Amino acid sequence: MVSKKVVKAYYSHAHTKSYYVGCSTGGRQGFRAIQDFPKDFDGVLAGAPAFDFNHLQGWSGMLSRYTGVPSGKPNISSELLQIVAKDVIAQCDALDGVEDGIIDNPDSCDYRPGALLCNKNAGDGLCLTASQVETVRKIFSPLYGTKGELLFPRYDPGAGFSVFAVLLFSGNLFTFAQDWARYGERWKEIIWVIGHRPMLMSFTMIRHTLDPTTVSKP
Repeated sequence: MVSKKVVKAYYSHAHTKSYYVGCSTGGRQGFRAIQDFPKDFDGVLAGAPAFDFNHLQGWSGMLSRYTGVPSGKPNISSELLQIVAKDVIAQCDALDGVEDGIIDNPDSCDYRPGALLCNKNAGDGLCLTASQVETVRKIFSPLYGTKGELLFPRYDPGAGFSVFAVLLFSGNLFTFAQDWARYGERWKEIIWVIGHRPMLMSFTMIRHTLDPTTVSKP
């Protein structure tokens, strides 16, 4: 690898240990490195690896649809999303026996957003309407296809609502999902009203025909 040669040239001796750190696309690349070139690194830290990119972007588009697309206005404000994030921790933090602000095993968390449902006594507005509760349930639910097959796992409880979440839940279609579909060879098959069944079917159909650089493989 070029970086190892550069280190050796600069320090006049070879490295003793070599580690890889990457997130998202970098996380996926880390897994590929392990599979295809297992001797390149002494260790790999792969954060949030973006596997199964076609379904990942279909799922991202659906999250956008749940939370405002195509209105351009989020149906749950960023302030309310932070309230949801705190409530997720409050409900599931202690499942591992330690209350430390971290959900050790998100799969064990069966989050119930109904706890934030507004009632006549709620005066500060920091609560969810019935439709917002349903939206949050969808966010924390897996995405299934037209035949009931799992297309993509749910938004992880405990992940919070910052960084990419700001784009996902902005009321506009998540830009990665939009461009991934827009520049595909079967773009005309994808219905713009994101959230309708044709969207799911189209992303499933292009899975095997549109996969540059094998980004849907680990």
